[in-house]
Amino acid sequence: MDISRAQDWLDYQPATSLRAGLEATYNWYQEHRSEGEGRKNYFREDQDG
Repeated sequence: MDISRAQDWLDYQPATSLRAGLEATYNWYQEHRSEGEGRKNYFREDQDG
């Protein structure tokens, strides 16, 4: 992924690689998956409410 424009325009310097960030996000989701199971999903049409 080319982030050179963000680096030039915004002085963006990522502290985490894309792969490490995706892995951390996936791991967090797996560990906290049950938190969202009881919540209403407003994007699904097949739920009551």
